[in-house]
Amino acid sequence: MNLESNPQKLFYKIGEIAKEFNVNVSLIRFWEKEFDILKPKKNKKGNRLFTKKDLENLKIIYHLLKERGFTIEGAKKKLRENKEDTTDNLRIINHLQEKNFSMEENKKEIFLFKLSKEIKKTKLQIIKYSELCKPIAPENSIGRISRMDAINNKSVVEAALRESKQKLLDLEKIINKSNNKDFGMCIICKLEIPYGRLMIRPNSQKCVNCAT
Repeated sequence: MNLESNPQKLFYKIGEIAKEFNVNVSLIRFWEKEFDILKPKKNKKGNRLFTKKDLENLKIIYHLLKERGFTIEGAKKKLRENKEDTTDNLRIINHLQEKNFSMEENKKEIFLFKLSKEIKKTKLQIIKYSELCKPIAPENSIGRISRMDAINNKSVVEAALRESKQKLLDLEKIINKSNNKDFGMCIICKLEIPYGRLMIRPNSQKCVNCAT
């Protein structure tokens, strides 16, 4: 963005912000009222002065509302529940656009990035569950939790560990297949499986229609 070409600049007027996003000043004011993450300062004359942090948050808001089609309430919910995920998406999109990748390549790269994050998360879960599955010493089972409770809890954790290990295998298989020509294609109808479905079910081999 043009405003960021001057790293020495600390504050931006509302007119500069509106011009940067190619929207009306009134829309920036509306977003300021609706989204509490926007906290511009005001000078003695009462003019709004947006910080670099405000600019970054406006990029996220613009991305959700204008590029992804969220409603105001939907965008608020997304920011409350998973702002980090949205920020990652925006960062990747900006990077890929600089590389002149196509829209389909963008979708694939975002998907693979999310997949890599999920793999790291699953590996951490496996480490955690492995620690909890260590043998229970008799002296550690005396107290508020009976030995029988401890054994039952251990069984639950062992089941979670098995699921996590299987999940990791599935995710790594998908990463390994990502360069195949038929990656993301339904094994029945041979049509593309939407990346939105793959985001939720990365091991999907069928599209929604063929899976039902």
